[in-house]
Amino acid sequence: MGYGLIDAHRAVLKAAYHKIYGDSTLTLCDINHAYTVRSPHNANIDSVSFFWTCSNNLQILSGQNTDSVWVRAFNGGIGQLCCHIVHDSDTVVSKLVVPIVSNQAVYDNISLDNGMNYPDTLILSRNIEIDSMTVLTWQNKRVLCTPDCRIIVRPGGKFMMDGCILTSACSNEMWQGVEVVGDRSKHQTEADQGTVVFKNGALVENARCGIRTGLGNDNWNTTGGIVTVQNSIFHNCAKAVEFLAYTDTLATGFVNNNLGSFKNCTFTVDTTNLFAINGISFLDHISLCAVKGVKFIGCTFQNLTNGLDNRRHAIFAHNAGFLVDERCDGYDPLQNPPVLPDYCGCQPELSDSCFFEGFETAIEASTDGMPFSVTINRARFASNATAVRINANNFATVTECDFDLQSVPIGLLENIGLYLDNCTGYLVEGNSFTKSNHAQLTNISSTGICVKNSDTLQNEIHRNFFYNLNYGIYVKNINGNNKKGLQLTCNSFDWNDYDIYMSLKSSLKANQGSLYEGADNTFTNTRISSIHNDGAQQLTYYFSRSSSHTPYNVTTTNVTLNFSAAANACASTLCSGEVPQPPVPLSVFSSMMSAYTTVASEMEPSTTTGGHSMCSQTNTNGFPPSVCDMPQQLACVYYNAVRALMADSLLDMDILEQWHVAAQPIADPYSLTETRFVLGYDEDFVHNNPAIPLSQAAEFPIATDDYYTEFHNLKRELRGFDRQINWYTLTPVQILELQNIADAGTGRSSVMARGVLCFFFNICDEELTPLGDTRAMQANGALHANLDGFDNADYPEKPFGMVIYPNPANDVLHISIEGIDNPCGTLTVSDLTGVVVLTRECSANTLQLNVSALSCGLYVITFRNKNGVIVRKFVKL
Repeated sequence: MGYGLIDAHRAVLKAAYHKIYGDSTLTLCDINHAYTVRSPHNANIDSVSFFWTCSNNLQILSGQNTDSVWVRAFNGGIGQLCCHIVHDSDTVVSKLVVPIVSNQAVYDNISLDNGMNYPDTLILSRNIEIDSMTVLTWQNKRVLCTPDCRIIVRPGGKFMMDGCILTSACSNEMWQGVEVVGDRSKHQTEADQGTVVFKNGALVENARCGIRTGLGNDNWNTTGGIVTVQNSIFHNCAKAVEFLAYTDTLATGFVNNNLGSFKNCTFTVDTTNLFAINGISFLDHISLCAVKGVKFIGCTFQNLTNGLDNRRHAIFAHNAGFLVDERCDGYDPLQNPPVLPDYCGCQPELSDSCFFEGFETAIEASTDGMPFSVTINRARFASNATAVRINANNFATVTECDFDLQSVPIGLLENIGLYLDNCTGYLVEGNSFTKSNHAQLTNISSTGICVKNSDTLQNEIHRNFFYNLNYGIYVKNINGNNKKGLQLTCNSFDWNDYDIYMSLKSSLKANQGSLYEGADNTFTNTRISSIHNDGAQQLTYYFSRSSSHTPYNVTTTNVTLNFSAAANACASTLCSGEVPQPPVPLSVFSSMMSAYTTVASEMEPSTTTGGHSMCSQTNTNGFPPSVCDMPQQLACVYYNAVRALMADSLLDMDILEQWHVAAQPIADPYSLTETRFVLGYDEDFVHNNPAIPLSQAAEFPIATDDYYTEFHNLKRELRGFDRQINWYTLTPVQILELQNIADAGTGRSSVMARGVLCFFFNICDEELTPLGDTRAMQANGALHANLDGFDNADYPEKPFGMVIYPNPANDVLHISIEGIDNPCGTLTVSDLTGVVVLTRECSANTLQLNVSALSCGLYVITFRNKNGVIVRKFVKL
């Protein structure tokens, strides 16, 4: 084509009349709107191209780069559609402006007149902001929210929803949710923080996050909002409620409870959710980060989706104190101080327990050392993979809960009632762990309590009931030595395969019970063994003479039975017909500790038992049993006092520190350091308090976690002026450092590091574990090879794992899959947002992966095959 002809075509193109044809109005959310740009040159000039743009309240669904597009409006107002028509270097822009209509009233602004003059059904098409000194009250309204809509409650503002429905306006689009903005530098009062109150059947549905105590993507500066919800429902929200880090600390050093509370509420996701169509996943019903005292009273949490994906948590907490308790007429734990009934506990006809169903882990609590109370009382659990998992949270309380282990979410083959990982000072009493029918065989391997690494501290699991399980109490790693540690007392076991199972390299307190008070667990209808000890420790089990107290078929030689013990009264520590008395005062406890250390100095350590020869099980040599058992008694007093302090609505950090100092000979070696860190001390971690005389050093627990100092120093790097740790600011190199601590072992620092990675960065390690019923393994002769379904680190001769090197990496990453016979599977590399950036099918145990094209940062490698999943992380330089 000659230059003259080209110029002529350009002139014609510029001069031609281009018009967009289509509907004169757009219906909100309707996808059936087509628009076409028409020109006499569309069909005649092959080199003409089209590029469409639109205003931010419209969405181009299909047809981009053609002369015809399908458009949807997802917010109100006026929409603008543009077509850029290009021929060679010439561009013509055609525009069309169309109003967006709806069959309901659409509002892009709310005049805050207390909400009285709005129709019963309305659509919000823009962010609604409730400013300071303003109260918006809606009653019995149906409020439909377009996808970009947020309801923002500014500090000093208040949003009250009485019997209303907040849901999505577009059938396949989720909306953003309610953001309760606060000021983390101020106390939690309605004058200084945003406030939300939902009640009387209020419904929040299809929100990305139903209620969030912070603004937009600010996870740090705008926290502190007040949330009070009663008799309300959260349905199919990706996250129902998110509490971001906020601690209300008074000038005196006292820490107030957060005012957040939920009473008689229902949180549920089901198969009608909009997650997949919106490209997101279920993220947990409740997320709690560094808050104290949020309450859940008589609430129901359900995950009714299908399949293994989107199981997640009902409550996922990090550094957070919270209460899960029953609703009881005549007893209001939300009142401060609570109004107590005139009896201990609640009569069944007056109570309504919290209920958890269908989760991977219904309640999970992790920590990096914040001394906030975790209390779970009289809750019910059913069809969860793990009902409650507590990671390194000391002084937790799990009491009188009902763990129904009859079934699991679809696709899983094992479940656990309560998992205690690196915890001490816990109160676990009065719980039941059951399958419904002892004659009914299932392929689900069920465990009541798995306790791991309580260390050598005085702990007790007391008066719980285990029925028709594979394992009643499953013991892992170090939970005692020849002198002290975990005792299992007065528990009832019925129709279990193994009542007490100690895995390889595990330990308890070597003497379970004593001559003057037996352990006196009851064993009936045991299928395989009442006590199975695969550890190297020699265990002596004391019990009073009774047929039900006698262990059945002790299958290992390192358990000695002694039936000459005095009977254990097996009294409840929870109820005695009256409200429990306040803890022993600190001054009294200090006197008790002084008396104990004086007596202890007169006793010579035994060279054979590691205990005191004068308090051996066969000869007290004039020392009364009460003196010989003083460490256990003192630990009980200490734990009760600390649990009460931490659960108090006004936590006195100074007094808490004083209790840890006073209890040093029997306390764990970490709580004092962690409490002082919260108080602002900038000291290095030391194994023992230097204020304690060296002559008593042998009585102290020894810190065996070699990585704790590294973790403690990383916390110091991240601590801000308000003493809070902002984990969100971790660099990729710091995340790798945290990963190295997490992968270092099974100690406290590794557990805390894994908790940080999972909660803040969704880097949650999943280890390949053998699944299936223990009875089937036994029948196949594989009992001892595969019995430990929780941690294959117990079997170093056949480790499961993935080794990657070098880490950090520049170009080539070497990967080795170990411990599985069939390496065929899929390997994916994802960034921290979950986007998959590389995929590789594996057919050998080793491979090389070219990562040179990836951007710098942290990535997650996931290997999947029919055996399970394993996850590792690496840094790309």
